[in-house]
Amino acid sequence: MLHWKIATFTAWWNYTGIRRCPFVHWVAVKPHFQGQGIGKAIIAAGVRHMIDLEVDTFLVDTIRL
Repeated sequence: MLHWKIATFTAWWNYTGIRRCPFVHWVAVKPHFQGQGIGKAIIAAGVRHMIDLEVDTFLVDTIRL
């Protein structure tokens, strides 16, 4: 079985002193695989996972490279 790394999703908890909020920091898809919905799929999976961990607010920083 082959395993290729074609996308990444990085997030961590941002502690404000009052509460913790997940911060979506990095989402990337290799150029050859872009335009196929992979980025949307990994963001959706990451957000679902954070919701499962009792989250109701997200911080997201965006930039297009």
